[in-house]
Amino acid sequence: MRKSIWIPSAIFIYFFAIAFYFAEDWIRGGKLLNFIILCSFEIFVIIGSFIFLRKKERFAEQRKNNSRRTHYPSEENKPK
Repeated sequence: MRKSIWIPSAIFIYFFAIAFYFAEDWIRGGKLLNFIILCSFEIFVIIGSFIFLRKKERFAEQRKNNSRRTHYPSEENKPK
């Protein structure tokens, strides 16, 4: 499985557990705004990590494809 899938999934499970654990206390204690900010931050981190890791995987794949081309030159890449 790709890192861009399982790392954001693990972060989501962790943040969901933390939010669930603190939700009742914060909502009853009048800290609803803190809870909303926490949830917003969690979503931002999950989406950001997904995008960052996805780009990193694509760049690695492009580098891998480019290195294959240089090791196996075609007729166009041969020196003249």
